[in-house]
Amino acid sequence: MRIKLELISDLCTSSGDTVSGIIDTEICYDENGIPYIPAKRVKGCLKEAALELKDALGNEFDEETFTKLFGKSGDDRSASLVISNGYIENYNNISKEIKMMKTSDKKYYYQKQFIVENYTSLRTNTRVDRETLTAEEDTLRITRVIDRGNTFYFDINDLDKQEKDFLEKVCKVFRRMGLARTRGLGEVKCSLDSASNTSGGISMLDQNKLNDQNIYTVKFHFQNISDLVISAVGGEGTLDYIPGSTIMGYFANSYIQKKKMDKQKAYKDKNFNELFISGKVIFSNAYISDEKGNTYLPCPRTVVKQKDGEKVYNKASDNIEEQVRNMDATYISFQPNGTHYKKQTEKAVHFHHQRPKDRSIGHATENEGVFFQYETIKEGQYFVSSITATGANLKKLLDTIPNNKTISVGKSRSSQYGNLKITKTEITNNTPLTLKNNQEYVLALTSALINTNENNDYTTTPQQLKTELEPIIGKFEIMGTYLKFAETSVYNAVSKTSSIRYNTLDRSTAIKIKMNQDKTINTDTLWAGLMNNMGFGQIKVLNANMGNIQLINYEPLPAANPQINFTQSIYKTIQEKTVISHIKVIAASEASKKAKTVNSTSVNQIIQFVKISQTYQEIMDKINTIKITDKKNECLSLIKEPGKFKTEIFEKLPIYQQLDPALKADINKFYMHYIKAYLMQIKYELRKVS
Repeated sequence: MRIKLELISDLCTSSGDTVSGIIDTEICYDENGIPYIPAKRVKGCLKEAALELKDALGNEFDEETFTKLFGKSGDDRSASLVISNGYIENYNNISKEIKMMKTSDKKYYYQKQFIVENYTSLRTNTRVDRETLTAEEDTLRITRVIDRGNTFYFDINDLDKQEKDFLEKVCKVFRRMGLARTRGLGEVKCSLDSASNTSGGISMLDQNKLNDQNIYTVKFHFQNISDLVISAVGGEGTLDYIPGSTIMGYFANSYIQKKKMDKQKAYKDKNFNELFISGKVIFSNAYISDEKGNTYLPCPRTVVKQKDGEKVYNKASDNIEEQVRNMDATYISFQPNGTHYKKQTEKAVHFHHQRPKDRSIGHATENEGVFFQYETIKEGQYFVSSITATGANLKKLLDTIPNNKTISVGKSRSSQYGNLKITKTEITNNTPLTLKNNQEYVLALTSALINTNENNDYTTTPQQLKTELEPIIGKFEIMGTYLKFAETSVYNAVSKTSSIRYNTLDRSTAIKIKMNQDKTINTDTLWAGLMNNMGFGQIKVLNANMGNIQLINYEPLPAANPQINFTQSIYKTIQEKTVISHIKVIAASEASKKAKTVNSTSVNQIIQFVKISQTYQEIMDKINTIKITDKKNECLSLIKEPGKFKTEIFEKLPIYQQLDPALKADINKFYMHYIKAYLMQIKYELRKVS
């Protein structure tokens, strides 16, 4: 199910950004330049429309359904209406095609700015002095708006009949949104669309292959189809990964809702306890990945970079004689050929305001309403996580995933933020690893490690880790430590509080060891310490000597002979605008030379002829009505014949060969643009002289 929003007039949903010196108010658009409407704006407008409906209906208003859909201040229950950002029809296909075309010979036409201009226009406005009735100084403002006629679709979760009927009424009341909604902008038509949110093309694990008693590690591939807000400890900013505790929290909450359990008593349920409390199911952190699904890990502290350069060293094996720095924000996908992939999580900042209680005021004021911002994980990135459990428990978890294969995590997940699309699930086959006597390895922490000492204090040391791991990987001695300490806590969704803070050995901590015996282990991924079920204590075993380390960005192979399917109209429109832009430049250049030899009266007269003509022949017919021969000849000298325009200008354009055949055939359209630009430039040049 989805909400359909048709733009009856131009719309500005401000992003809070500006283009310095050019645009004062920008709209929201994605990395390709395709506009979208943030879910928070629409959900807020829907709630406002519901309150207007309440004012009209009085006691007949369904207060209970309203509270279920939109929530209630101070209530710990989440609003049942979950809404995504609004995108144009076929957004995913159009977005993929634009990215593909950016690596083709047509990349010039798929620049971000061209895509933005295809859907939008610029509006200017100023403030008028009420006494002089003239524009006040320094009040000219330029606003970008989404053109009327565009339609946006907002995916929403499944609702029961009562909720659906209520929302349908609210949609009919919702008629305006965005900036200047009382001055001509933002008129919309809103309705419910029954189109289902399908998950076509997603490779999901066949549950029939799972034996109930066997333990499996299932890898989940995600793409965040909206920005994510994952609060860091202390609430400052957002994390650059998705903690295992957050993923576990989603599945726990989803299980409670599916089974219609009381959240406060869920721990008493045997299955719930088995899945989320016993520690038998392990939810790993979800780290950044790429389109291919490569697994990336936090860069170990043994891998460092030149302080003022790009050369990479390995502290565990290299003799380093220059200043180096850690790469804490970098993730690495280790490849067998020694050339490894590197990646960083991209972030963004979004601005919001909470409106005053007085609904007639459309913005936060000094005394009421709140202006705030979120730092987010930018949408469109890939992440990989894993869940380790028995086949029986995995089946229970997989059954809680919605039909559209989209889960919601983090802050504001019921509107605008937090949507993760599951793109693939697969069983990971563990490869045995043989650790050799007298050889050196690195134990790299890929998540924070929590442990306790003999006094039951939450503190972790390398020696504690050695004691815990030796029964698993065999006897070893510690040759070097590269430590990073951090403080962490876990949020409890039931009590709405954070637990005590733990002192941890943080992810990227590395411990160099030397084996004292041969030992074969089932996998190179280990778990140690406490709260493994929330993603804490994951360890990767690496060779200490990695050779000459090369770090590169993963680049997918460009598609061979990409075809235009979903962006044909965009491609054609941008080509047309590009041709017109080139023609106007040529027309201006030629007009500057001609302006010295013509009379302004003739120019003004022929401009009037051109304004009411649609073809060259119509212009000529009007010029032939002029009775004064000299004036008639002067007007004729200002008009280039279409044939000459075609051979001397149009066919010599640098982009002519790539033009769409329909554009090549429409000579008259470009000819008229040329004549108008040519004459207007002559008029401008004559004014400069006078």
